[in-house]
Parts: sequence; C-alpha cells; structure tokens
Amino acid sequence: MNLELIEVAGHASMMYAVRVGEVLYAADALFGPDALAKHPLTFCQDSALQKEAAARLGELEGVGVTLPGHGAPEADLGALVRANLEAYSRTTAAVEGAVRAGVAGVDELLARVCDALGVQMREPGAVVLNRAVVSAHLTELLEAERVTMTVTGNRLLFTAQG
Repeated sequence: MNLELIEVAGHASMMYAVRVGEVLYAADALFGPDALAKHPLTFCQDSALQKEAAARLGELEGVGVTLPGHGAPEADLGALVRANLEAYSRTTAAVEGAVRAGVAGVDELLARVCDALGVQMREPGAVVLNRAVVSAHLTELLEAERVTMTVTGNRLLFTAQG
C-alpha cells in the first residue's frame, strides 16, 4: 500500500495531509463539524491557501474515511470539505463586514468579527490566535482588492473598497 503526502498549507505553512489507500488523514486542513461549531474563527496562517487546500482534498477520489485534524472520522469527504469551505468563507465575510462597518485597526475589527460570530474571548491566548485569523483574512481581502490599508496617526487602518 502506498503512502501519499498532499501539501495542504494554509492552517500552517508546510503542512501535509497523509493518504494511505482509502484513508485520508487531513491534518488541520479539515476540521470536524463539532470543531467548526465550537471555533467559528478557525485558525489559519493564510486563509486563501486554507480554502485552496480544502478544495483540493475534496477532489480526491476513492477516499473511504477522512480523519480531520480535530473531530471524529468522517465517511463523506465531500460533505466535510463543503462544511469547512462554508466556515472559512463565513469568516472571510465576517471580516469584510467588520471593515465595511467603518475604518478600523485589527483589534477593533477582531472585536466586530467576534460580535458577529458570537465568539467570547476570555483569555489572552484566544485574542492572540483570533487576531492572527482576522489578519490572515484581511490579507486575503487585500490581495483581492476588497479592502485597503493605510497608516494614520501611527495606526494601521483598514477600509472597504467600493
């Protein structure tokens, strides 16, 4: 039986999923439904790559069971991929909505996104991780020219395009 490594950067750089026969260990490229519900701001280093990696995994044929990075084994890879892509896109939309609510820096945008998604952060570690998530989605939106950034009064500010 062959072992196949599949690059799935996005959650982290140089991350790989592993496929052996009909079993796919998706690493943190895919999360189970319970993990997605518990963590609406799914951690990523690069949100565009995260989406691309999930979509590529969804194109694999002959996968009988998928082991997400967090969650129970899943028999329906397509449904799992769709759930992850919807969650990732929901975060991007929340970040864009936060920017459209008015010019702001990352910390204010993080608060707006958390309010929109019903996230309550109670520990500094959660703020640091979720701030990185919002920053990753801001980078995706910047590259898509849906937001702009400027420096005003020694602060990095984001503004919606159009």
